[in-house]
Amino acid sequence: MDIRTISSDVFELYSQFQNAHPLIGSMIAAEVIFVVGDAASQLIFDKKIDIKKLHYTAALAPLYGICIKGLLESGDLIGRYVSENPALKSALGPNLWGNAFNFFFFINNTVGEKEDYSLKSLLRHYKDVLINISLRSKSCTEQRRDSLINFLPKKEYFYSVAATLTAWNVFQYINYSYVQDGMRTSAALAASVLWTGLLSLWSLQGRRAILCQ
Repeated sequence: MDIRTISSDVFELYSQFQNAHPLIGSMIAAEVIFVVGDAASQLIFDKKIDIKKLHYTAALAPLYGICIKGLLESGDLIGRYVSENPALKSALGPNLWGNAFNFFFFINNTVGEKEDYSLKSLLRHYKDVLINISLRSKSCTEQRRDSLINFLPKKEYFYSVAATLTAWNVFQYINYSYVQDGMRTSAALAASVLWTGLLSLWSLQGRRAILCQ
């Protein structure tokens, strides 16, 4: 049995699993893709891999998989209530809301770098943000803004927004036009291998610049 046959069989098995269990399949794919992207960015930037950082990414990766699946479904909602045009579905669906995901991704990584990649500290950070929101005072609104924005590498985030609104629009147009429903999330995750490595590299560079100030 040659490699092509093995690859075909593996892909067929994964396709069947993804169709039967789309959420779990997305979480598993994200686990692989985000860990690989993180490892690649570390090797490029630091010339070594910090296992603690990989554990942090691995712990958050299933959540990222759920988010990406939700992004793809946002395109289906656009198709249902606005237009079936693939370009509109991608532009108003996953690529628009993908910028919010990138924001979330960058914040998580900057807080992780500052807090020695502690998940408890990340949860405490978001808890403090929610407490500030619930108090509804001007000073707390300013604190909430600072607690998020000050952890965002703005230049690198702008790069991600530009790429999301250009290259990803082309990819998602193809994804909605030619890929079957059950495999769209998998296709997006597969395309995310290079994208996640680039996003992780931008995040690593940006958060180091913030924390060195």
